[in-house]
Amino acid sequence: MLNKNLLLILFLFIALNLPAQTILSYVDSTQVNGAQIWGGISWNGSAINITTMMSTQIHLRKFDTNLNDLSTDVQLTSSSDYQGTNIADHKHVYLNGYLYVTFMTGGNQELYLLKTDSAGNRMKITTLETLNNNSYLTNDMHLVTDSNFLYVIYPKITGGLATEKRVRKYNLDLDSIDTYEAVSPIAVANLGNVFYKDSSFYMFTGNETQNDLIVSHWNKNWTAQTNFDDTLIKSVNGEWHYFSTGIAYDTANSLWYIAYHIMLPNSQPDHETLWLAVFDSNFNLLENQQFATPAHFRPHLLLHNGYLYVVYDGTGVTIKKYKVDASSISKITNLSNLNDLKVFPNPFVNKLHIACDNNFTFPVQAKLYNQMGEYLGNFNCNKTEQELDLSYLPIGFYYFTIKNKNCISAIKLIKTSN
Repeated sequence: MLNKNLLLILFLFIALNLPAQTILSYVDSTQVNGAQIWGGISWNGSAINITTMMSTQIHLRKFDTNLNDLSTDVQLTSSSDYQGTNIADHKHVYLNGYLYVTFMTGGNQELYLLKTDSAGNRMKITTLETLNNNSYLTNDMHLVTDSNFLYVIYPKITGGLATEKRVRKYNLDLDSIDTYEAVSPIAVANLGNVFYKDSSFYMFTGNETQNDLIVSHWNKNWTAQTNFDDTLIKSVNGEWHYFSTGIAYDTANSLWYIAYHIMLPNSQPDHETLWLAVFDSNFNLLENQQFATPAHFRPHLLLHNGYLYVVYDGTGVTIKKYKVDASSISKITNLSNLNDLKVFPNPFVNKLHIACDNNFTFPVQAKLYNQMGEYLGNFNCNKTEQELDLSYLPIGFYYFTIKNKNCISAIKLIKTSN
């Protein structure tokens, strides 16, 4: 990953002459009737699987790609499956015609792994953690597959921080294969998700303070790889960027989609907003949009046939559908020579200089955005060097997009003080 303290040519803001055009555009949404909390999502080859809580148990529901309810409802769990008082969280993956569900009971205690066929008929259930084992935080567990094995991941909390994660490895018949203790070089939060790609596991979560959204990289033996901590979105005003439960990778367009929570400073717990970010394959931010109002939670993603489906809870369980249009990404080209453009000093305090050589056609259009992708203002540079007064901006990270002829360049800026 590129050094984020340097000037970066980032493909962040698409087609500035078409500001309404986005990579993800909203299509439709629906409520999952009768669903109370939690929503897992997957594609079973002919329909969308939704697992959710209904009347204290996990149920399987199915929808078509137009979000029509296919009137299926299969109860997957029963109270005889566990000793605890209630099911408090679950995740699922769908693989080779089978549904795999991991779930835990209240109080961060029992943890189970269940296998059903595509219709929801139960085949096997196995216990990962027992009622009296309180060493590990089974709530907010992760479930991921490399297509050959299943991995259930949950943290060990030491001094309030998740410095170690237990990884349970199972084959597709739910036979235990191995257990790893994945030790983090830094403390990371338990709230997030894991994605397998190119022989590596990518763990998306908040850092130890929950303020910054990060991704860490692990090999198949659950040893942290080089460049362990890549900060995806850094906190500017003390807000929390965390609970990144929704992860999808778009192979056709080389894009990451990350759905996560933001909790503003001084806000009450359970009043987070939900955001959906798009990154390129090197984790450069392309787009970031809020998609749910406060008091909505736990987004999960499904990418299928050019559409992104988001399921989340709050007031019941909602599914939203977005169309993916990555065609505008190809319209962004960096300047052929970085020496043609200089933005300095960086980091800056109050004044910023833009210097362009004679290869530019004036006026040069510059647009300023904050790290959340919100547009802050437009500047037209009419001479080879121009000073901008940005003293009104709070301390934080910003992006300038510079447009000249058919080229768009994006530059990351850091304001250090007022």
